[in-house]
Amino acid sequence: MVAQSFYNADLPRVPLQEGHHAGFTLNITLHLWAEASSLSPVSARGTWPGDWPSPPTTIQIPAGESSVTLTLTVPSPRISLWWPVGAGSQPMYEVQAWVGDVSATRRIGFRTVAMVTGNDTDTAWRDQAGSQGGSGDHGIVFRVNGAAMMLRGANMIPMDNMEGRYSPSAHAQLVRSAVDGNMNVLRVWGGGVFLPDAFYDTADEVGMLVYHDMMYSTTTQSHIPHGSEQERQEIVHNVRRLSHHPSIFVWNACNECGGQGLYASFVMTAVAEQDWSRPIWPSCPSSGWSAGIQPLTGLPSGLPLHTLSKSTGIEAHGPYFNGNGWPAVNQAPANKLLVRDPHLPVQIDNGTLRGVQFRNVFGSEFGASVFSSFESMAPTLASQHWGVHGGEPKANCSTGDPSNSFWKVCSAVGENSPNPMAQRNYPCDDLIYGYFGIGQDLDATGEFPFKRQLYQCMVGQALSLKSDIEQRRNMNQFGLLTWQLNEIWPTGGWGSLEYGTVGWTPGQVLGGRWKPLHYLLKSSLYADVMATCGAGAACYVVNDGVKAVDAVVEISAISLRNSSTKPICSHTAQLPAGPGAIEYFTCPEFGALLPSKEIIFSSVVRGNSGGTLSEHTILAHTPANLTIPSDARVEMEVTGSAAATEFPVTVALSTDKVAVFVVLTTLAQGRFQENMFVLLPGVSKVVGFVPFEKFDEQEFRQTLRLEHLGMYM
Repeated sequence: MVAQSFYNADLPRVPLQEGHHAGFTLNITLHLWAEASSLSPVSARGTWPGDWPSPPTTIQIPAGESSVTLTLTVPSPRISLWWPVGAGSQPMYEVQAWVGDVSATRRIGFRTVAMVTGNDTDTAWRDQAGSQGGSGDHGIVFRVNGAAMMLRGANMIPMDNMEGRYSPSAHAQLVRSAVDGNMNVLRVWGGGVFLPDAFYDTADEVGMLVYHDMMYSTTTQSHIPHGSEQERQEIVHNVRRLSHHPSIFVWNACNECGGQGLYASFVMTAVAEQDWSRPIWPSCPSSGWSAGIQPLTGLPSGLPLHTLSKSTGIEAHGPYFNGNGWPAVNQAPANKLLVRDPHLPVQIDNGTLRGVQFRNVFGSEFGASVFSSFESMAPTLASQHWGVHGGEPKANCSTGDPSNSFWKVCSAVGENSPNPMAQRNYPCDDLIYGYFGIGQDLDATGEFPFKRQLYQCMVGQALSLKSDIEQRRNMNQFGLLTWQLNEIWPTGGWGSLEYGTVGWTPGQVLGGRWKPLHYLLKSSLYADVMATCGAGAACYVVNDGVKAVDAVVEISAISLRNSSTKPICSHTAQLPAGPGAIEYFTCPEFGALLPSKEIIFSSVVRGNSGGTLSEHTILAHTPANLTIPSDARVEMEVTGSAAATEFPVTVALSTDKVAVFVVLTTLAQGRFQENMFVLLPGVSKVVGFVPFEKFDEQEFRQTLRLEHLGMYM
């Protein structure tokens, strides 16, 4: 049973109003198989108020495979619209169909989606586009129910190399962690797999949009199409299986394949034959189509698909901060250390024109490679290998892997044992040296050195992408998708969530333990409204949400020498609905204090009701170049479930000196309310713990630990 909804008018360019729109037509296609020809009654109905079963129609069902399509009309007063998280609610309705005494059910949501590649605020372009059949070169903006969306999220890879270990609860929790990290989009990457139902069902329930590749990638020759009947059947089956999900808002042929040849004539042609209800796209990234789609919406037109051969730059992958400096199966550049510019302070261009009416870019991949926590990685290594250099001599990783252009083949040197850290994906030398100084001992092994190295690696990733995303939110980009969301194994990768399969390898958290980066995405980087300051005392506050906001920005200076805090500027902004609503301002005292190695800054944005919209710490220098107190005494006290709190357990924290980038970690199932924060003396700080399935308070108490920069400087 395939259920697809179609809006009963041209797709809107302004947000639809509940109960006052054109309504929908629901096409229900039943794919049948019968051993012998027979007459049978067919009917369907939905669960929205006032809907009655369609009058039974008797049809002749032939032997073998066949299909029949039923149609239901859905007036706007009878349903509520499905919206992405942060833009509205996610009502779902059941649709049931019968063929004789056999029935099938699907859960659906009603929404419109358009992939706009031209300036649809320009009447002249709209009139011209109506007579054409290809993509524009203005940018990429997705409109859901008419509202232009700023998409913030990540690329989803398989949760495990061993599909037999997949669990519905892990996939569901991963999606919830993405939503809780202020994400509203996940891309299902083409080098992986079509995911279990729990992933898509949860995405529907919480409002997570899904940008969905077909399972093709240029990573290896085994991931390219050959036009076989088996491939076609896989594509058809999965589009039929998944197209009722309102969360899936675009189908795309592949990862980094260009979208030419069989990707258009075979892969996406097969997709378009099965689903006319959502946009299609040649590749990720791509410049779009020269023919075969409706320019105003990106929906299939029914004409043959042809991919644009020229590059328009409207969708981009990169840059990537690949790990390097130590021989490993992945390293870039190979066999050398490249410490990249940390971009501190952030460069802010107050001349940037933001808004859907201006040329824009959709950033569908960018990231920094990273290891995971000690809790996740240590169980996979013998204790003598607890160190980012593995406690062994360097491996020889100079030979290219013939199966994959990205990989190296690593082998032991001489009589040495193979270095296990050569097999742990990218190294982290560049991030650790870049943010914490070239003098860091990465050859050291043991529990304390390994914890230090992994903390520095993860904080380095968080700071690297913090600068990147803060610059991107100053640019005219309406898609920010980190590479990547999750890890496929309990070791190194690119994720903001760790390996999330439990029950096989000790130390893992369901759906993935949050790394420091994920907490920064939640607190500011992916918040609808955020503000920051950078070089030259230039600052901005931006609203990328769908509602207008009155905001007050407060910038403060924090002394690392005496732990004092001083407000240095405030800015009041009346921001219209986004995306792209931005105000620039200057903070002269911020500029005057930028050279100081004894100052860090805080940015807090509050709404007109006083609630905090976002907050974060601003660094003008890397931690290696700041005078971080190394003797701060941080104390913590755990309060259990008997306390009157929304959390089953909380941690009360105090310090005698400023403690920078406090990170709490535990083996218990769940995540912290916040993390990677600055703790000030005399300021009460209570952090709640959000439990996941099988949370154990005793395990939390026994395994809770705390780190901060000063411990490792």
